[in-house]
Amino acid sequence: MLKMTLLGVIFIAALILSPSVQADSALEQKFESLQQAMLDKDHQRLSELFAYDGMLHIANMPPVEGRPAIGGFFSRLFFFLESTRYTHEYTSIATGNDVAWMTGRVVNTFAGDRELTSYEGKFLMIWENGDDGWQIALYSVSNNAPN
Repeated sequence: MLKMTLLGVIFIAALILSPSVQADSALEQKFESLQQAMLDKDHQRLSELFAYDGMLHIANMPPVEGRPAIGGFFSRLFFFLESTRYTHEYTSIATGNDVAWMTGRVVNTFAGDRELTSYEGKFLMIWENGDDGWQIALYSVSNNAPN
């Protein structure tokens, strides 16, 4: 009887925990899609990763709100962005599997008048999981520079 109960508990726990593993995998795939879209400088594909009412906030710049505006922002940014490198450090998914957040570091290199300029920063992404799967609700990037 004890063995049967223990197997039942393990089975129920596996059923409860398995959606989180799948969601984590789906979320990681979305993050990989974001990195690839940045490398490909594909503003359309990148903007589609955002919720329609998503927000982008880059250090020392006003926030950009809404998928169309975010796509336009990246379209202009890609004229100057030479390279970007992400280091993903942490992901947490809320118990309800409807919200997640990621943190990490990013290095962006831009073309200047005469030379390349790089800056290092940290990022925070808040994802929401809805009918269309995981989408970015907020993407915020800081700048480690003192000003």
